[in-house]
Amino acid sequence: MKRALLILLFLLPLIFAGCLTDSDSPENYEKGVVAWIPLEGGFWGIIADGKNYDPVNLPDQFKRDGIQVSFTYRIKNTGSFHQWGTIIEIIEIRSR
Repeated sequence: MKRALLILLFLLPLIFAGCLTDSDSPENYEKGVVAWIPLEGGFWGIIADGKNYDPVNLPDQFKRDGIQVSFTYRIKNTGSFHQWGTIIEIIEIRSR
């Protein structure tokens, strides 16, 4: 009985972690520079402190190479044919 309870206590966090969706992922804040990435036909990315972000919803007014931005985002648990950086959904973005 104790062994079954210990196994259950070990597995419970793993089960709940597997139930997280994109909307459950925490919001993050970052500062970076918007860049045109000339791979796979080209796309817009954000480079921030050595990290690459591939936003799925970068607003048109921020699609300018070299613009400095600060942004809040969530990590998207999805694939991309760009294979460049972390795929994110922008929650809020503004010029710096």
